[in-house]
Amino acid sequence: RPLVIEVCFPMALMWLYRFEVSGGTLPVRMAARLDLQPLQPMLHIQFLAHAALLLLMTIATFIDIDERTIPDLVTVPGTLLALFGSALFGWGWLLNYQGVSYVSAWEPPVYQLLPVHAAAPLGWPLGWQTGSGLAIALLCYSLWCFGLADRRWIIRRGWRKAVIYFLTGLVRRSGWKLLLGLWLVGCGLLVAGYAWLPPLHWQSLLSSLIGIALTGLLVWSIRVVASFAYGMEALGFGDVTLMAMVGAFLGWQAAWMGFFAGVMVALGFVLAIWLVTRDPRTPFGPYLCLGSLLVLIRWDAWFNEWMVDLFALGPWLLVVLAVSLLLLGGMLWVWGWIKYRWLIRT
Repeated sequence: RPLVIEVCFPMALMWLYRFEVSGGTLPVRMAARLDLQPLQPMLHIQFLAHAALLLLMTIATFIDIDERTIPDLVTVPGTLLALFGSALFGWGWLLNYQGVSYVSAWEPPVYQLLPVHAAAPLGWPLGWQTGSGLAIALLCYSLWCFGLADRRWIIRRGWRKAVIYFLTGLVRRSGWKLLLGLWLVGCGLLVAGYAWLPPLHWQSLLSSLIGIALTGLLVWSIRVVASFAYGMEALGFGDVTLMAMVGAFLGWQAAWMGFFAGVMVALGFVLAIWLVTRDPRTPFGPYLCLGSLLVLIRWDAWFNEWMVDLFALGPWLLVVLAVSLLLLGGMLWVWGWIKYRWLIRT
């Protein structure tokens, strides 16, 4: 297997380089009309970002296959790399989408090449243009750091004991001081970035932070609902930090699509593995990485042609997510009840 990885990974990078610098992530109907030469610096920066993401996902994939875990030593440095890159290079880290504006009812539409920031497509608030942008950035970064802490919520002995155990658990591990320092230094850098970064670079940095928060929230919510309804852990927390890293690189829109694409890919493989081995436990990280890679390759067709209207719902999309989580929890609870009440007993 090491030999296969050493041979296939450079070949994959060469294909990805040719794909991206030739405008593979650009809208098809625009790529044929555009002069790609002025866009080459941006396309090369974009390739470097995606190559780093591919490297990190490859490492996470094979560790998850062997150890059934995704270590923070992979996802935490990867997330920080994405944040520094988005602040340094601006929108070169982000995928592009096809914006359409109509000059008049009698003239054809004008197609624009726009970065996919956190508020794309239209319908989401442009928080970085006001004073709330810094508050949003600090909140997203704080939530990510809190997610990395050792959190234990045990209510067997009452709520008072649960709070005590929770607060004690935050400083239980020896690395809590390092995490506290990471949070304090990161918050200071965000304040400095808000004051001194150019607007486009701040927009990119804030988009990466919102990508971390919204993608982590999505996967964490599904993990909590599915584990509670099914009575067993449905997703490891490494899957949460993995997709948060993907959200930092690609934005929350692409990361959400990558998560659900990974779920669809996993359905067939998990079923086949279960039929052969009868082992219900399977690492989910490789499928999430594959789904994210598929979104990267098929970005134009999937986002611009299929999903743009869904994302244009704006904050109502979060309401749709909440309702979907309730339906998912109910479905899993019914399936678990049928499984343990009828199938296992018979």
